[in-house]
Amino acid sequence: MRLVSGTLAAALVLWGWHNGLLLVAAPLAVIIELPRWTPWRWQLSDKDFQRLADASTVGFVLLAAYQFDAHGASGIYAILRWLPVALFPLVATQVYSTRDRIDYKALFWSVRAAVARGNIADPGGADIRLTFVVVCMVSASGGAAHGSLLLPSVAAFTVWILWSNRPRRYAGAHWACAVALALALCFVLKAGTLQARRYIEPLAMAYLQDRIAARGDPYRAYTAIGHIGELKVSDRIVLRVTPEPGAEKPRLLHQASYQSFARNMWVSRRTRFEELPSSAVGTAWHIAEEPAHMASVSIGTYLRNGKGLLAVPGGTRRLDNLPVDGVYRNALGALKVLEGPEVVNFRARYTPLELTDPAPEAGDLIVPKAHEKLFTELVARLQLDVGDKGRALERVRRFFARNFAYSLDLQAPRAQATPLADFLLEWRRGHCEYFATSTVLLLRAAGIPARYATGYSVQEYSEIEKRYLVRRRHAHSWALAWVNGAWRDVDTTPAGWVALESAQSAWWQPVYDVGSWLAFLFAEWRWEETEEQDRSWMLWLVLPLLLILGWRMARRERVRRERQSAGAESTRMVRQGADSAFFAIEQRLSAAGHERRSGECASTWLRRLAQSGVLPGAAALMREILPLHYRYRFHPAGLDADGRRALEAAVREWLRQNPV
Repeated sequence: MRLVSGTLAAALVLWGWHNGLLLVAAPLAVIIELPRWTPWRWQLSDKDFQRLADASTVGFVLLAAYQFDAHGASGIYAILRWLPVALFPLVATQVYSTRDRIDYKALFWSVRAAVARGNIADPGGADIRLTFVVVCMVSASGGAAHGSLLLPSVAAFTVWILWSNRPRRYAGAHWACAVALALALCFVLKAGTLQARRYIEPLAMAYLQDRIAARGDPYRAYTAIGHIGELKVSDRIVLRVTPEPGAEKPRLLHQASYQSFARNMWVSRRTRFEELPSSAVGTAWHIAEEPAHMASVSIGTYLRNGKGLLAVPGGTRRLDNLPVDGVYRNALGALKVLEGPEVVNFRARYTPLELTDPAPEAGDLIVPKAHEKLFTELVARLQLDVGDKGRALERVRRFFARNFAYSLDLQAPRAQATPLADFLLEWRRGHCEYFATSTVLLLRAAGIPARYATGYSVQEYSEIEKRYLVRRRHAHSWALAWVNGAWRDVDTTPAGWVALESAQSAWWQPVYDVGSWLAFLFAEWRWEETEEQDRSWMLWLVLPLLLILGWRMARRERVRRERQSAGAESTRMVRQGADSAFFAIEQRLSAAGHERRSGECASTWLRRLAQSGVLPGAAALMREILPLHYRYRFHPAGLDADGRRALEAAVREWLRQNPV
């Protein structure tokens, strides 16, 4: 392709204009076009070009290493911005030399090796001027000085190059029509790509967040900061909250806290979890010192594969009725469960105004360098650098309450600004992750230790279930601030966010809620986890199934019962786990006068005996034997041979140590 005079200079000016580097681009443009008016040229050998290409490669590698070290993953944009400068020495040498192309041996080490081995006789060469023009246009796309004019300016530049190379056998009008059609298609594709991104990206984020939230992650919290489009929310019910009669509900349920913010993601460096002490019966877990008076709330939730993070009120000091193998807590207050049933309905006892998180650390005051200037200026503007931290905290609350609005419709951030800067200075609207992250960093810049907290907001009361329902869309983020020697919840998200998200709920949500409730009751009954209560009415749910089964059997006329004299014995169904070794313990306790009541499940029976002080070896029985027995009896997969041997060995040991 032929390049007319001024093409290289125009490409450099286009690059400099879009990247705000005209002072750099202008002298480079003069240098690259000067050979058109100078009579002399350099006589360079292949070795000279090879050394120059190697030096350019080393320079590019150093540029990439520096940018990635300074900006992390975002360094790719800085590399793209300076790419024409890295390539400029090579293209300038070509235009100042006597050659119209550069040998491939200079550009590629693999070609040099192939020539040295005799595999290639004449590798040929390439005119890199057109490559340089393309690099300048691509690099211009990474700039943001004139974003709205990028496509028109690049299109005009491309049309100029194509016009100078148009086939002469075609009429100019025909060529112009073809180019106009191509340009129109280009603009349509640009708009379509942006719309597709606005639609697909929120769906992908919702899917990933749904998958991550299902199991919880105490080490990192991904945010939608910087994404565009309307966030999608899920109506799935994840928690069922029942306060004490006459008591207030907890407003927030805390799941995890994080300290470090980078690349729009919060990270916890405190990865060590320590096991909480348990009571003798293995269902009560002690977190902190317990005062005489504590509020309590019942929380029902699913544990995926028997493990996950618990969402509890701030200031939780003890967990009751939680029959799991272990509960673990990290230094930032996250509670992790391992080896438990797939549904639990535990009781959290807490002090609402006294959070139990450990004292702040040095990491609770760190503001990332990329955001330091923004929040330092904001602290000065809001006059937060006062001695009274309580007053500074109230100013932060007022700042967000008076000037910001809640929105799930996210805009594309400006390339030259961070998403947080756009949120605080331009948009003034966003979702809870924007509010929580900005609040944490603003408080830190003001000298107040702060952390990023995630969990759920308790808002929706169900008249059917007579308790509060917490859905996936009620997932929430807020700040924790250390003020006057104690941690406080600081939620600066506008109060109307729940109503805005509820407006997106599907019309069939009530039907889904009833089905979800019945499924939860069945799972709860199946695992026999809750406090003792009469659930005999649930047996009526079996009646429709029996009717359907009888109807299908009546229609199967082809099925005949073959009577055989030798086969007079009827086939009997054997219940899974009917031969469990646990029943030997039940027989011994019954013989000692400690019989199970009618309708009383095994766990409730053993807890009653343990609380009465008549159950020997309660710890081993509740924490080791009973979970194995339950898995053998009720889990679809049952117990394998090793599990049954472990159950039998544990039962024999208990019978030996406790003759009752």
